Amino acid sequence: MKKHGRDHISGFHDPLLIFGKKLLERVVVIGAGSHAQVVADILLCMRNRGSPVEPIGFVDDDPHLAGKSRLGLPILGPIKSLADIPHDAVVIGIGDNATRAAIFERLRAAGGRFYNPIHPSAIVSPTARIGAGSVICAGVIIGVLVSIGDNVIVNTRATLEHHSTLGDHAHLGGGALGGGELAIGPGAFIGMGATIVSGCRIGAWSFIGAATLVFRDVPERGKLLAVNKQFKRYPAGTAA
Repeated sequence: MKKHGRDHISGFHDPLLIFGKKLLERVVVIGAGSHAQVVADILLCMRNRGSPVEPIGFVDDDPHLAGKSRLGLPILGPIKSLADIPHDAVVIGIGDNATRAAIFERLRAAGGRFYNPIHPSAIVSPTARIGAGSVICAGVIIGVLVSIGDNVIVNTRATLEHHSTLGDHAHLGGGALGGGELAIGPGAFIGMGATIVSGCRIGAWSFIGAATLVFRDVPERGKLLAVNKQFKRYPAGTAA
């Protein structure tokens, strides 16, 4: 992962050092909603397992959250307050791909450093590449020579098999299964429990609904939804 230097405007600083050895990396989570709390929980799990990371709080632009806390961590102010908060890196805890991408690119342009929360229960091949700021949740499996871009979410118990690529700002939903040699484009959203057969090409900013079986290529900004004919909607007061 590429690391950026000190930037007095963005508020990023070098990690705490003792005799030239990194002691602790102070991380701010951007956002304070449900996904941000998942990200913070991963950081806390990493810290408790001995990783040199310290989540110090959240920043969120919702004024109603000012002064509150989540998971015992304070909400430190709006995103613009990062410049006044001593920290070493950030991670964006926002589920919406487009919003997360816009914030990431703005912070990267300002010289921001991004942390990679990887849950201790995840199984990640040492040959895999994980880009800046990407989040690897609990129970994830990432296979040999997989390439994951920047600012990606690989959600709980998702699997991405060998030689696949997952583009910047994409989201592989909880329990989704990606076969080998996939090419999933930037910003793509793969819903919970979806299965993508090996070799498929999923276009940038496409949407794959929950539980969908994908066995052919999906074009850029395409939309593919599962239709489960077992379930039907009946008028109120009638028997199924």
